[in-house]
Amino acid sequence: MNTEISIGLFPEHLNGHQVLVADGREVHSFLESRQKFTTWIRRRIRQYDFAQGVDYLSFQSVNQVPHQGGTRLVVTETFHVSLDMARELAMIERTAVGKRVRQYFIACERQLIERAIMIEPEPDLSEVHLHALCIDLRYADRAAINRQAWADVAGENTARFHARREVLLRQQRELRIRAVHRSLRTFDCPVWAQ
Repeated sequence: MNTEISIGLFPEHLNGHQVLVADGREVHSFLESRQKFTTWIRRRIRQYDFAQGVDYLSFQSVNQVPHQGGTRLVVTETFHVSLDMARELAMIERTAVGKRVRQYFIACERQLIERAIMIEPEPDLSEVHLHALCIDLRYADRAAINRQAWADVAGENTARFHARREVLLRQQRELRIRAVHRSLRTFDCPVWAQ
C-alpha cells in the first residue's frame, strides 16, 4: 500500500537536536480533519501528552488582515510538529486518511517482521566441509609439529642419556676394578704371588 504524503518537512532544533518538522496546519489539512485547527492540535497535545520543545514548537505571530474596508490584527498560533509526532497524529486520527496511514504502517511492520524472521539459506555443504577440513588440517599440522618437537627433544635427551650412562658405567667399572685391585693387594693369594 502506498500513501502519498504531501507534507513539507524542514529542519528545526527540538530538545537539543536538529530534527525534521512539519507545519501542524499541513498535517491537519492532510489528515482531512473537520475540526478547527487550534482546537484539534491543543486537544491532541493534551490527550497524548506531547511536550513543547520535545515533540513540537509553538509560536504566535500577529498579522494584518483585511476587514470591512480596513484591516485588523489577527494573532495566529503556529505549531511545528516533529516527524514522530506527525506520524503519531496520523495514526490516531479517525478519518479515512488516518486509516490509510495506519494500514501503511501495519504493512511496513509486516514487511519488517518477515525480513527479520526469514530463514537464512543453508550454507553450501562443500563450503562447510572445506572449512572443517581446514580446521582439521590446522590441528593436524600442530599435532605433527608437536610430535616432531617431542621426537627431537626426546632424541637429544636419549642421546645425552646414553652418553651419560656410558660414562657412568665406565666410571663404575673403573671404580670396581680399582676396588678389586686394592682388595687383592691386601689379600695374600698364593696364586697371585707367583
